[in-house]
Amino acid sequence: MAEVKLMQPQWVQTQEMLVMGVEVRTTHAQEANPATAQIPALWNRVLTERLLDQIPSRVTPPLLLGVYTNYLNADRGEYSLIVATEVSDIDNPVEGMVGLTIPAADYLVFTAAGQSPESIRQVWHEARQYFAGSARTKPPFERTYTLDFERYHEAGLSLYIAVRQR
Repeated sequence: MAEVKLMQPQWVQTQEMLVMGVEVRTTHAQEANPATAQIPALWNRVLTERLLDQIPSRVTPPLLLGVYTNYLNADRGEYSLIVATEVSDIDNPVEGMVGLTIPAADYLVFTAAGQSPESIRQVWHEARQYFAGSARTKPPFERTYTLDFERYHEAGLSLYIAVRQR
């Protein structure tokens, strides 16, 4: 297994963004079991069937996003994942898709080189470790569990975790 190059997290304030894509509702327990995991099949379907190309209001150049939202019980319960792209309008979603406004917010951004499954696992692990901290090393930010997203780009991926200052 190759080592994944991770960057130090950066605090950013984002602007509102409209997105549209295909959604699943799942839990970490479901995703840990290959027999019940829905996320790999969702990504495979969206990419192989080129579903995001069917969106007429898609912004150019297209962005590929994995949007995590509607968390129940922080990250221990159900959540939604929407494999999405940025759009100019969410008023008339394509059949089988959902539109969503990603609000302007504060995020910590964790970045990894590459887009392999290992890169994705590593960047999420790094984010969880950052927020776990310890009594002596509490980070200056805490997760809000409102909406997080992965943004895929040529150099790799950036994981945006919604935060507030402690």
